[in-house]
Amino acid sequence: MTLANFCGVTAAQLGVTGATDVDRGAASAVYFSLYYGVGSLGAYLPGLAWERYGWGGVAVTGFGALAVAGVVLLSAHALNGRWP
Repeated sequence: MTLANFCGVTAAQLGVTGATDVDRGAASAVYFSLYYGVGSLGAYLPGLAWERYGWGGVAVTGFGALAVAGVVLLSAHALNGRWP
């Protein structure tokens, strides 16, 4: 899991800068802002779910995050006609 996480993050960082020839700094800034913003929510929301609902709430929060990622992936595929 850790290896996949660090490989995925590295690939995303390289992909963001390689996706455009213009204003790579802005693309990188948007990526890092989203990365750290969503990462902070990923640390905070499961804690709230645990306080209120216990481990079941944490599991639902995790599966909800996977569902959101799946919707984003399928939407990107529908818009581009190819897998990102």
